[in-house]
Amino acid sequence: MAQNLLYKKWHLIAIVFPKYLDDQQVSHNGVITEIAEDLTEFVNSLGIFLNDLEEISHLWDSRSPNLADVILKNLEGILKCFPFLKHIETHRQKLQKMLCDETFAAATAQFEKDRLNDPSVFICTTFDNLIKPVTQSPENTGIKISKEP
Repeated sequence: MAQNLLYKKWHLIAIVFPKYLDDQQVSHNGVITEIAEDLTEFVNSLGIFLNDLEEISHLWDSRSPNLADVILKNLEGILKCFPFLKHIETHRQKLQKMLCDETFAAATAQFEKDRLNDPSVFICTTFDNLIKPVTQSPENTGIKISKEP
């Protein structure tokens, strides 16, 4: 499912990437820590929300839908995305500046290659593949910095 793919990538960026940089002893001047702090609670809440959605999907009855219950149950967690969204432009600018550091840029590129773009990390279930296989191309993977016009 696309939602699980998104969750996995956000989890890698918010939780695994900061640890990777620390393990590699790559300085990031606290930029990645700031981004991770804004994202971590939301990513964890998103995981719970997606699990709850998957649970109800097995018992789904269109005559008596129960999606609202799951959304209401997870609303507080869903709203945890606001700190990140509030600071997204600042995060983008700081990350762009950090990518000028050759060591940081090389470590980021290696992480993208090893983890974000590794198809084995994003293996779908057989059922997911029957519905719609997940495909990745160099144009839509990794960490991208772009500014909306």
